[in-house]
Amino acid sequence: MTFQLSPQLDGDFNSAFALYRKYVENFKYKFPSSVLNLIANPDWYGGVESKAPHDGLVSLFTLTKVDSESSQIELVVTKPWLDLTIRIRYVDVCDFNISVSGRPGAPMEWRYEQFRYFDGFQAYGIKDKKLFTHDIELVDGTVWNITAADIDVRWEIAE
Repeated sequence: MTFQLSPQLDGDFNSAFALYRKYVENFKYKFPSSVLNLIANPDWYGGVESKAPHDGLVSLFTLTKVDSESSQIELVVTKPWLDLTIRIRYVDVCDFNISVSGRPGAPMEWRYEQFRYFDGFQAYGIKDKKLFTHDIELVDGTVWNITAADIDVRWEIAE
């Protein structure tokens, strides 16, 4: 289910945001606190002239500690016109789907994104493990999915 990707936002932007806010509010007890803090951060949302990743260029993808419980993914998103770098680190990654389309070396521009809670352990009676899936849609229509236990975002402005 999506709330804030092209099919929804291009159709009825205000309704899509309202449904997404309602979804997060209804299921906030299932999200890690790092996701809720990020969603509440005004720097996370906005357009081309904001500190949000929207319209930014994904310039680096790093996967570390593969096949371990502490696997991590780091994305670096830049907005050179603002001298801004956004470092997004996903911790305890348990699944991801990141594909590349288009011509090799072409810039990957971040368009839309959303967080969904992931309840993959409920069937096993484990209710205290809070996970999330971050869906990131690029301008070319590619959608990345990263499922993890924690997220850390740092904004760096060049001086």
